[in-house]
Amino acid sequence: MSQIGPLPDNFEIIRVAHNDTDSKLTDLSSKVMLKSTYDTNNSGSVDLAEQAVKLQTARTITIAGDASGSASFDGSQNIQINVTGTGGSTTIPDGSVTTAKLANGAVTGAKLANNSVTGSTQIVGGSVQTAQLADGAVTMAKLDAAVIDAINSGGGSGGSGDMLKSVYDTNNNGVVDQAAKLQTARTIALTGSVSGTASFDGSANITIVTTGSGGSGGGTAGALDLKANFGAVGNGVADDTSKIQAALNSGAKIIVPPGVYLITADLSMNVITSILEGVNAKFKSTSLRTINITAGTGISGITFENVYLYLRWNHTNPGKFLIDRCTFKAFYGVRMEVSWTGTGFQGAMPENVQVTNCVFDGHSYGIYGAASSSYFAHNLFKNTASRNIELNAGSDNLIYDNRIYGGVTGIIFLIDCTLNQRKPVNRNIIHCNHVFNVSEEAISLDGNADTAGENASRVTGTVASLDSSTTARIIPSFSMSTANVYTEFYVTFHTGKSRGQSHRITTMGAGGTSYLEIPTADKNFISVGDKITVVIGCVGNIISNNIVKVAQTGITAYGCGVGTIIEGNHVEDCFGEMGILIRSLYGTSGGDLDIVHNSLVQGNVVWNCEIAADINYWGSTPITTLAVGNKFQDNTVINGHVIYEYQYDNNLCLDNTATGSKDNTAEQPAQISYTANGVPMRQTVTEAGASSYAFAGLAYDLFNRADSSSTLGSAVVGGAWTAANGTWGISSNEAYSVSDATNNIAVLPTVGTGNYIVTCAMKGDIDSSANRRRPALVFRYVDSNNFMLAYLEEGRVFIGKSDGGTTSDLASYPHRTVDNTWYNFKVICKDDIVKLSVNGVWVASHVLTQAEQLKYGNAGQVGMRLSKTGSPSVAARWNNLVVESVI
Repeated sequence: MSQIGPLPDNFEIIRVAHNDTDSKLTDLSSKVMLKSTYDTNNSGSVDLAEQAVKLQTARTITIAGDASGSASFDGSQNIQINVTGTGGSTTIPDGSVTTAKLANGAVTGAKLANNSVTGSTQIVGGSVQTAQLADGAVTMAKLDAAVIDAINSGGGSGGSGDMLKSVYDTNNNGVVDQAAKLQTARTIALTGSVSGTASFDGSANITIVTTGSGGSGGGTAGALDLKANFGAVGNGVADDTSKIQAALNSGAKIIVPPGVYLITADLSMNVITSILEGVNAKFKSTSLRTINITAGTGISGITFENVYLYLRWNHTNPGKFLIDRCTFKAFYGVRMEVSWTGTGFQGAMPENVQVTNCVFDGHSYGIYGAASSSYFAHNLFKNTASRNIELNAGSDNLIYDNRIYGGVTGIIFLIDCTLNQRKPVNRNIIHCNHVFNVSEEAISLDGNADTAGENASRVTGTVASLDSSTTARIIPSFSMSTANVYTEFYVTFHTGKSRGQSHRITTMGAGGTSYLEIPTADKNFISVGDKITVVIGCVGNIISNNIVKVAQTGITAYGCGVGTIIEGNHVEDCFGEMGILIRSLYGTSGGDLDIVHNSLVQGNVVWNCEIAADINYWGSTPITTLAVGNKFQDNTVINGHVIYEYQYDNNLCLDNTATGSKDNTAEQPAQISYTANGVPMRQTVTEAGASSYAFAGLAYDLFNRADSSSTLGSAVVGGAWTAANGTWGISSNEAYSVSDATNNIAVLPTVGTGNYIVTCAMKGDIDSSANRRRPALVFRYVDSNNFMLAYLEEGRVFIGKSDGGTTSDLASYPHRTVDNTWYNFKVICKDDIVKLSVNGVWVASHVLTQAEQLKYGNAGQVGMRLSKTGSPSVAARWNNLVVESVI
């Protein structure tokens, strides 16, 4: 029997019985961890990790790569690692397309649910290695303050390697408290939206490097490589079609490394949030191929040679189409499908398309098709065989800062549809583009591309009756079928109170209950028998601040245009003579079909070409056109003319400047200028250079005739004055109230419309309420008890009304008032809007209520009114009253 060294007196001694070499330890189980239990294979290590409560040293498990996170783990309890995706917000270079721009692009810990390291990844099946006690000899150093009385030196189960329970199993539950490491290293694997593996045995910290897999959750936590992950070759010889299609099917962000990828069949992108990011990469085909896209997609940094993108409408799987920094060398660049037979207004064309910073080189059609709520900006078009940007339909698009060099047309809306196809072109903005050297139109709104079928884009008739339930519901003389859904189109009135106005159609009926319903506020201006036309919407489009050099025609608006604005453009050298042209739709027949009204051509500069309105002829063929309220204003023409002979129905040509002449033009310019008294005069210059002037307004009077104390006589233009109340006269070329009493009124005959501009100079005793003689400008005059007026009094300017003889203020604004000082008033009456300026500054406005519109809205008389209180010392005077048309 081997003996151990001396033991301290206070240690308990355990005596062990033995029988020579085969004797066994009998009473050690309560104090000693027997190798027969904890190390059954006599390897010197604890058999199983389940028998260790925790690791001796806590270890850190770290997530890295396309996701990040970490947690400390010692085996004593389950853990959970909060994982954050680092690839979810990855930005494509230049900041153009990011996964954050596509729905659900970012990867967060929540999206990695069930992929985090939790208790389900407990370490199992391992063993804890411990230091072995050499030769079975137990010393104080080896036991680390443990006590044993005797160990049978005969070997057996109580031999070398037994350990004290008081140290390693302190709670006496048969489980080792701590272990240095696992006997067998285990693999921790991550699956789901990220992937990664690492081996762990508890002896050291570990890091799990992750890769995003773009799983079904719609995220793109990490990018996949087209070559590394999908096996594409990219040498321009091997067929990579299937590899690219597999990548597109993944829905992940795909990095396309440098190379030329051969495509031999059409491809499709049908998974929302698919992203292609190229780095000096090219997709190439030997014959024209298509990538059909039906879901939200981002594509960046790829050259497409003989391959084009076809964005197809998909109502059930919408999304943004983001295309940035690509180069297109194909018949098409980006083509956008429009389904003419699709249901719903604007419901069958792509929306939210963004094409930016791209190059279109050697194409026939760069951006082509139809789109709405889209953005085409900062692109370069060159070596074009035909069209650069051509849209057949679409609304609310912005076409901005594109550079176009060559081709047939630059930017054109070629509205090639019928009423039944119901795809309008409304509220588009074409702004700050450069168009150079095109053979036809540089920028154009073309009312209908189909010259043989233009009548199908509109229908003309009369108001046959008004529905008894509401006069906003029109029963037209023409029939409508279920297919003729005109909602969001416009009905335009040729005759009646609403002549020249367009009203949006809000709802409609079909077949035997056919009707067109327009906003209720418009109902009181409709009468049975009014002639109407329903047209495809081409409303509220803006062409502004563009530069055009060398084209057949610079900027044009052909037919069906309502409220078109052409402003601030610079046009040079149009060999077809026309720099800016508003024109009737070519080839229109049937009479009263074409509509060109309320257009504004303003602030443009044109060199070596013309600005013209040609709205009642196609060449030498007369065309009956509804042209009302068009205005050419403040344009500058150098070496050319402003041509606008259609100067009635509120069509105006004002304050344009033209210098030089064109050798081969037969047209005569029509210029508007104002005299010192504010009277608009139209200048006509013959080819020989002789000038003549004619009044260009509706009425005016300078009161420059003999004094009278009994009558105002007749205006220079506009007819005889009527004294509605009191006696009026003229003194020193100024009008005044002879009877000098409140509510003395004098008016001119009607100017024929409730929409006009009226100006007048007035002075009086206006700075005191106790003693005043206040002049007022009267407009929208119905009778002596019902009219609207504008005046100054006691530091304020007012817009007011007289309703049944009771006057009240509608709007006012602070303004300096000085007695016996001339103030120049200008009032614009346009539909339900009244605006007032004093001495050239706009100071007040008022929107008429429905009741006010009914009473005053169509009143076409203007005049003067006096209000008197106390004993004023200053006379009231009026002068230079002018009435002009307004758009």
